[in-house]
Amino acid sequence: IKLEDNPWQIIPTNWVLEAQNRWHEKKASGVIPGLRQIVLCGDIAQGGSDATTLAPLLDDYVFDELERYPGSETPDGPAVAVRLLNARRHQSMIVLDGGGGWAGDTKRTLQTHYNIDATLFQPGTSNGDWCMALSLKFLNLRAAAWWKMREALNPENRTGICLPPNKRLEVQLTTVLWRPDGKMLKVES
Repeated sequence: IKLEDNPWQIIPTNWVLEAQNRWHEKKASGVIPGLRQIVLCGDIAQGGSDATTLAPLLDDYVFDELERYPGSETPDGPAVAVRLLNARRHQSMIVLDGGGGWAGDTKRTLQTHYNIDATLFQPGTSNGDWCMALSLKFLNLRAAAWWKMREALNPENRTGICLPPNKRLEVQLTTVLWRPDGKMLKVES
């Protein structure tokens, strides 16, 4: 049985699979180890059943393999900061997902103890951006970020973005739905 994508799915499954295939090709050709890390993103879990996930973005739109740590291994800001510093290369920018409220302690630790000013991504806020293709305003930064990832993965835009082969990442990228809400583009929680 072939399952079809939901028509309201933000990112089509084939686009993710194509990006993962490009990653395999770059990895096989030996290109990835030579790329400079430009951003290290962190989704922070302090304790609990969730996991802290680190996502390195390299030159040429290549995401490197994700690093996941159980929340029990990252119970506080200092523990997360150590993981970030171990994964950071080339003095890359550090961006922390500030949506869950757990990133503040990590940001303070990085600033106070390592003089690193990490950027907090606040997905619930809005900057007034519009999705020009649909003439809809993004409800918040979360919706804008999802839509910009869709645009980056769209083969017609020829970004060449590469995603690591990771089934969990594939599922997370292909299950989120969007919908118009009046003149707003809204992404499901």
